[in-house]
Formats: sequence, structure tokens, C-alpha cells
Amino acid sequence: MKSHLGRASLAALYLDPSLRSLLETVDQNHAEKDELLEVLAFEGEPKPVFGEPFGTGLSGRRIYDLSQIDAEAGVSAPGKHYIRTRAPQALDPIRTAAWRILVSGFAAERREIGIAELRERSERQGPLVMECAGNGPHRAFGLLSAATWSGVRLDELLEELGGTDEEKLVMVLGNDNHRLLGPGQTGEKAWIFKPADLVASSAFLATEMNSEEIPPDHGSPVRLMIPGWYGCSCIKWVEEIRLLPAAASSTLHMRDYAGRTHQDAVPELARDFKPAVMDLAAMPTRVERRRGAAGIYYRVIGIMWGGQELTDRLSIRFGDEGKFAAVQSYEHLQNRSWTRWEHSWQPKAAGLVPIRLIVQDESFPTNRLDEGYYSRSVRIKEV
Repeated sequence: MKSHLGRASLAALYLDPSLRSLLETVDQNHAEKDELLEVLAFEGEPKPVFGEPFGTGLSGRRIYDLSQIDAEAGVSAPGKHYIRTRAPQALDPIRTAAWRILVSGFAAERREIGIAELRERSERQGPLVMECAGNGPHRAFGLLSAATWSGVRLDELLEELGGTDEEKLVMVLGNDNHRLLGPGQTGEKAWIFKPADLVASSAFLATEMNSEEIPPDHGSPVRLMIPGWYGCSCIKWVEEIRLLPAAASSTLHMRDYAGRTHQDAVPELARDFKPAVMDLAAMPTRVERRRGAAGIYYRVIGIMWGGQELTDRLSIRFGDEGKFAAVQSYEHLQNRSWTRWEHSWQPKAAGLVPIRLIVQDESFPTNRLDEGYYSRSVRIKEV
């Protein structure tokens, strides 16, 4: 694995002299001389209700306010993690208390795995970032959050059931028995995996979220978690695991998300689906207008997430033209959760300014960054 370490001292080498001078001046200010004047709104994005669930079933959502990410926090604020689909209206709470996962197609005689056993065997899996494959500006990019999880490695369970081979596939099905379906909605939620992908991703059946039982809207009592993959593949309310032949057809759920998980087309066979991994991505989440000893300046705060490798080549550009400059302050040490970054900036003129990030290394897959998908704009009124 390629190992890059992003540090402020390294990034500073790429700054132009005027910005370096500005940064040195800002760093020398005492806290009482540096004043927050305003948090700028991102232009052209709706202002959803943050932090509170709304809607029901497949149409239920909760939007996370990314501007509130704390400097030291590797996870979202408690009780604020985004929700893409709320618990099915038909989910029986009595059955949930005695939940069992049906297994089929394996060599072992065993046919069920109980939630009590899973909880007994559960181990801490650490913090993980998750993003809905349909996350976008229409939700202020708030279908993105991070939490700490505990659970049981799926490959270990499969080995106990008799194991798998590369000629077989593994389907994980969730109980999405929604009574209310909108136009084009289907209640089927199932994803089919190559065994090697489950091993490589360290996939696990989660039983706890943030050291507590998983809330109903997040898949209680058990959901699949696949570190580094989009949330659509992390099946909630897991009720069945099935071993399938190599020629198994892809599910409706997989086909529905084919375009949003970077598939080349809509494969008919499950084996032709590429892993639904999140490429390395980054975006601004908060822009502050501040007053320091040298006058007005702007502090841009953001996050980087996804990908499989580390980088010190995260770069930022203000406006649609000009060169990208190295982001000044961040330390990219892991990919499982997000990495917070900061960049001080002094605009040359007032007006609407797009902010875009890229990774200046062509060896990194960065599909959405390459498209400018996570670009956001602010309106500068004072320079």
C-alpha cells in the first residue's frame, strides 16, 4: 500500500508567498485577537431540517449537518447520524427481540443464527464513515456520517457454516417489508458479494452503534456493515444469508444503485458488479469569515473520506480558474472514518466563489472529485 502523510509543514511548501505570509500572521495571533464574524451559507443548496427524522419507511430521512463536525471528533454527533430509510412500518417489535438470521446453501447443518449469539460474540470494529450513494447538494451533502460500531466478522461466520469458494456468491437479505411504497420503490433490499470482497473489506454483522443497541432506523437488531462501501450495500434488518451459484442474477436493489456505485453499466449477473466502494473524496463543510490582526480572512473547514490509500496531495481551488494549492492543515492517517482539514484564504474580490478539491495524484481513483461533484460555492461580500 502506498503511504502518504499529509502535514501542514509539508503542504506549506506549495503555498504562494502572500498566502504563506498571511498564515504566519494568523498563527501568531492570540486567540482574543481572532474573531469569528460569520459562518457563510453554501449558495444554491436547499436548507433542509438537520438532525431530526422526517418521513416514514423508504421515504424517511434524517440529514446530518456537516458544518458541526468537531475538530477532534471522528464520528457524528450522538443521535444525529444520517438516515436514508426508516424502519419498515411492518417490522414486528416482538419478533425483533428474538431475531434470527436464516442461512441456506452452506455445508453445515446449522440453519439459523440468533441475535443473542451475535451480541455475545460481538467485538469493537471502531469508527466508520458511511455515505449514501445518492448523497448530493439537494440534501446539503448531509447523507454522510460516521459512527463507532461493534459486531461479528462475516467471513468468520461463513467459515463456521462450511466456508465458501470463489465459484460461489453470498447474498445478504434485509427485512424491508414496507407497507407504503412510492412510485418506482421496491421493498426488496439484498446485495450479492464475492467472498473475497467480504474478506478484503472486513465486512461484519453489526449489533451495536455508538456502544448501544442499533436504533430501529439504523437496522436493529442487526445490519451488515462493509467498511469503505456505500451505504446501499450495508443491508439493514438482516434476516437471511444465502450461498448462491456463480451465475446468480443481480438483485433489483443492486441494479437500482448501479449508476451511483460507479458500475460501467447495469450488469445482469451479480458477479459482474464491481465493489460499491467509496472513492477518495473531499469537500468543504464550513466557511468562516474571521477578523485577525492582519484584517479579514476566511477559514475553510472540510473533510476527506473514502478510498483505500493515504495522501498528502489534497489540493484546493477557489474560483473556476487558476491553479490548485495544497490544503494547508490536515493529517491523513486512516481511511475508515473521515479526516478533517483546514485552509485559510484571503479572497481577491467579492462575488460568488466555487470551492473545489482534488487529489493531485492520478493513481488515486477519485471519480466524483474528478467530476467536481463535491464542489460548493459561497458568496464573498467583504475582502
